[in-house]
Amino acid sequence: MAGAMGADVAKRVEWVEADLGTWAPERDAYDLVVCLYVHVAGSVEEMVQRMATGVAPGGTLFMVGHRPIDPATGAATASAGQVQVSVEEARAALDPDLWNLVVAEDRPRTQAGTGVDAVIRAQRRP
Repeated sequence: MAGAMGADVAKRVEWVEADLGTWAPERDAYDLVVCLYVHVAGSVEEMVQRMATGVAPGGTLFMVGHRPIDPATGAATASAGQVQVSVEEARAALDPDLWNLVVAEDRPRTQAGTGVDAVIRAQRRP
């Protein structure tokens, strides 16, 4: 996808495949840190804080997680039994003096099956 935007963009993208149970990004190194549908074995708040350390001032942390329970119905979703990022845990993990929560909400999935995703987009204050 970055390649389609041109070589100047593609050369600035660093893809990291790592075990997010232990890996930590270099501090203040990235304009954008993205974590999608991560199955968390430990503390979600700790994982959010660890990923947030990699975001440079003015940069963005973007996280999405499947919710195990549909908040509108109370019914279990296909993600029941999994631990993924939630809006509540992201809010608790990100210091409001350091982060502006641009988006922090549960969004129903209408295109790809059913369920609800927790969507968090936070910008680190400069």
